Amino acid sequence: MAAPRVPNATVVDHRGRIAREWLRYFQDLRTHLATLTNDVTSVFGRTGVITAAASDYDASEVDNDSSVSGAFVDDALNTLLTEINKRSWISKTTTYTAAAFERVLAGTGGGAWTLTLPGSPTLGDEVWIHDPGATWAGANLTVSGNGKNIDGSSTLTLSTDGGTAVVAYSGTEWTQVI
Repeated sequence: MAAPRVPNATVVDHRGRIAREWLRYFQDLRTHLATLTNDVTSVFGRTGVITAAASDYDASEVDNDSSVSGAFVDDALNTLLTEINKRSWISKTTTYTAAAFERVLAGTGGGAWTLTLPGSPTLGDEVWIHDPGATWAGANLTVSGNGKNIDGSSTLTLSTDGGTAVVAYSGTEWTQVI
């Protein structure tokens, strides 16, 4: 049985009831759907009741639009963690604009200064900041959002000796997560 044709009449008639043509269409559609089955006869050469198996898909069958390699998710995560851990800390003691995912040792032993966050961040970008010489209490580090707010303010003041801060971009503003 072929699928019924959709009527080109309005769904509701002039009395506010479902039009006769649509009632007939729904009856025919119900009959048609009852004739259909969802039986799967074979998946990857298996028959009967089909249950997904671990080997049904491998990495070659999944689109990977990143540069992260790995046959399994664990492999890809290990690759990412290795890359993240390779990122070394850079030391700055004067005005500096950080890049996304940068780790900045921001000493203020020579006086207070401003660290500026990236100007065109994307969702999930992070910047790590640490006080290596425990000098922020005596000379605060100001973190500028570079046109984006940081937790609702244009700047963030770091004043805890030996402190660490991590800011992440939420898509609308920077948020201090640590």
